[in-house]
Amino acid sequence: SSDLTTAAIRADLYEARGDAELLAAELEKLIELKEYAGDEYIKLYKLASAGEDPKERLRVADKIIMYVKGHSAFVTDYMPVIAVMFNAADSVRYVEYEHDQEYYFSTAEEFMDKAVENGIAEENLLKIKIVIAERRGKTELAYRLLGVYLNHCPDDALAIKEKEYLKNRLGVE
Repeated sequence: SSDLTTAAIRADLYEARGDAELLAAELEKLIELKEYAGDEYIKLYKLASAGEDPKERLRVADKIIMYVKGHSAFVTDYMPVIAVMFNAADSVRYVEYEHDQEYYFSTAEEFMDKAVENGIAEENLLKIKIVIAERRGKTELAYRLLGVYLNHCPDDALAIKEKEYLKNRLGVE
């Protein structure tokens, strides 16, 4: 429709100009007009993340959760959504909010199950599980999962460093 085209052009212009306020308004219009607006939600989240208000970031994360749950048939790439859940879990540590870290980790796991149905690579899934285990404070589990990951991806330099770090934290020989 012409409204959709107009909103998309305006959003691109505002993004190019760096006008966050007008861009956010156009993204909201696009979200209302499009059948699948996952990309617009992710852009809106990035705008909220650049702002000073962590609660606004969490409100947009919650909108993404509701949206993705209602439109899962349209989602082909859950990785950006899972990244938002991690970011929200970090943000909620610093503010009083209606949800806690565990809510966002559990939601990330729920979306991981959907990502598996959509063919996410197992090594990516394993990386996410490692991060969640670490952030939940389950260091031993993260260490064991890293071992599994490195059996299949032995050349991942970051994973090797992380395993050494966890090994030292656990005092494992």
